[in-house]
Amino acid sequence: MHNLETPYAHNDVKPENVLLAHCKGQPPLAILMDFGSARPARRRIHSRLEALQLQVSEHVSAPFRATELWDCPSHADIDERTDVWSLGCTFYAIM
Repeated sequence: MHNLETPYAHNDVKPENVLLAHCKGQPPLAILMDFGSARPARRRIHSRLEALQLQVSEHVSAPFRATELWDCPSHADIDERTDVWSLGCTFYAIM
C-alpha cells in the first residue's frame, strides 16, 4: 500500500487486525486485515482548522495512534509513517 503510485495508509494497524496463518511445514504468516480505515497516506495540513478536522476524522485506535494524529500541527505533512508508528506500537503490545 505504501509503494503504490498514490500511497495509502492502513490507519488502523493494531494486534486485532493481524491474522496469523499457520500452514503445515511453514513458519507462521502474519496477514494485515480490515482495510476499512485505509486512506491516501499523504496529506498536507495548511491551517489549524484542517489539523483539527484530521484529528477528529482519524479512526485509529488510541493506543496505536501516531503522535502527529493526536496533536496535529497547523502546518504539517502527514504521510504513511503514521502506519510505521502504529506497527511499532503493535509489536510492543504483542511482546
